Amino acid sequence: MKFTTLNAIGILASTVSGAAIENHRREVSPKIIQLSFNKHGGAANNKDILTPTSQNTDISVNATNRYIFYSVELSVGTPAQKLSVLLDTGSSDLWVPGADNLFCENHAVSDSNSTDKPLKSPTLPSPQPTIDCNQYGTFDYSKSSSFKANDSSLLIRYGDQSYALGRFGQDTVEMNSLSIPNVSLGVAHQANVTQGVLGIGLAGLETTNTGFSSTLNSKSYTYENFPQVLKSQGIIDANAYSLFLNSPGASQGGILFGGVDHSKYTGPLYTVPIINTGAPGNPIQFQVTLQGVGISLDKSNGTNTNAADSTSNVTLTASKFPVLLDSGTTLMTLPRPVTDQMAKQLGATYNSETSYYQLKCPSQNDNTRLILDFGGFQVNAKITNHITRSQNGECLLGITPSDTDSGTLGDVFLVDAYVVYDLDNYEISLAQADFSDSAQSIEPISSSVPSATKAPGYSNTWTGSESIKTGGNIFTAQTSAPTMTQ
Repeated sequence: MKFTTLNAIGILASTVSGAAIENHRREVSPKIIQLSFNKHGGAANNKDILTPTSQNTDISVNATNRYIFYSVELSVGTPAQKLSVLLDTGSSDLWVPGADNLFCENHAVSDSNSTDKPLKSPTLPSPQPTIDCNQYGTFDYSKSSSFKANDSSLLIRYGDQSYALGRFGQDTVEMNSLSIPNVSLGVAHQANVTQGVLGIGLAGLETTNTGFSSTLNSKSYTYENFPQVLKSQGIIDANAYSLFLNSPGASQGGILFGGVDHSKYTGPLYTVPIINTGAPGNPIQFQVTLQGVGISLDKSNGTNTNAADSTSNVTLTASKFPVLLDSGTTLMTLPRPVTDQMAKQLGATYNSETSYYQLKCPSQNDNTRLILDFGGFQVNAKITNHITRSQNGECLLGITPSDTDSGTLGDVFLVDAYVVYDLDNYEISLAQADFSDSAQSIEPISSSVPSATKAPGYSNTWTGSESIKTGGNIFTAQTSAPTMTQ
């Protein structure tokens, strides 16, 4: 999905500094890697939907975030070449722009005698050298003694026509003092974007398996991507990591490969299964079952215009539907029946020209909350975090309608959640994020996520047979009430 209608729709971007901040990376134990990433506001690589291949027409690969993006610094090769890449849970491949990227203003010229000729595709536009590639860096594999090319081609295309074309290989990747040999990565000699991507999703979503690269290579296969390499080389015990995006105004967030930080959440840490909404087999995307949506209205500030409703808690739906947890998306999408009910409670009206709901701008201290129920436990977010002011002064709801019975939970929600991705067991653990900056309480992940328990509704997952109905009641005594955050 593209968010190009409004320049101001980057809800989080207004509070995030785009200045470069030194990443702090350290190995906190022999089996945990702690990595801080910088949060930037503004357009980087466009967050969009990867055009699917014919054999997998229902698979969407999310790459990068247009309005908020998270960058990590790493080095590739021997001697090391520094680059800044985008961290993304919605894709699964590591790729970097090559020094010979034909879109770079001062790209290197390939050796005419080299047997490694650049790939060409008749379906891609002719490259024009118009991009300044110095800010985030490029990789010259010809200057790395440890680079090993293979016979696989790289081609990733996004719905906004951005793309990366090149070849796969293996090389040493360094994060601070930690050197990781034999990491598979793509090197793009054509990429019309400024940064590469560190995709850390499930292996089944790799472009060699479901994307254009599988078509270009005339075969589909998976390989050990970055998180899997960390486990196979014994750097971490489990193919798992925890993500803390931090508060909207923070300049940095953090990820723990192989560990969980109990200081970064409040209340219980509940586990739900990753579900498969596509072809038979293991899941390939971070989709879970959302079992209800509600809203807790703060009537003292006049957000609610429906005076006939005497309750403060309103259930919008108690129907189950799949949602994608995607750090590469800024906003949130929910099925249209749900967003229409939400708009009614907020006094908002849908504008078909902009595809957003418009509403009266709430006061800054309005404490109306959006409540998401994951099956016996809930995570909440202030509704004002989901509202932005457009250039003409109108307020818009950053929760957009989907005409399918599924949704996407982007950064504007994920900042309020502490999320542990267990790729080995196809599970995700969630809790309400804690922004109090308490002392770290880090514990390694081995066979399971420590201190996490199965959610009461763990087995009550989406099956594809339930239609979206409005109403119901998610505010019951059996449901773990959400902890209110600022």
